[in-house]
Amino acid sequence: MPWKPRNFTAVRDTRLDPYWNRAAIVSNGDAYISTIFAEISTLVTQVSGHLWWTRWGEPREFIILHERTVDGFLNDHWILDDNLDEHLEVWEKNTTWDKGELRDLRWLDDAGSVAVRQDFDVEPANDRQ
Repeated sequence: MPWKPRNFTAVRDTRLDPYWNRAAIVSNGDAYISTIFAEISTLVTQVSGHLWWTRWGEPREFIILHERTVDGFLNDHWILDDNLDEHLEVWEKNTTWDKGELRDLRWLDDAGSVAVRQDFDVEPANDRQ
């Protein structure tokens, strides 16, 4: 068994398709709060073993959410499993959670999303399987 998982491919989570390489503006009415960029990635975790006896779980897709706040602070959050379901539910309504409150979410077009990705210095993602 390998020490690291090799050539793993997650089953595509089609719920993530609308948000793949997409940026959005988070606001409270007219007040700008932050800009976010959703990067889809794949995660595989070690379920048991040690060294060459390692067993790996099933690969799954998740979101790395990059965010630049109004004060210019750049941060990222991993959104996976149960939290992923919660985020997708509110994103479908063009809202998002910010400090415990629902905020407005305006998704940018392709050109706007590319500009945000470049500003955040996020590597361009390959096409998903």
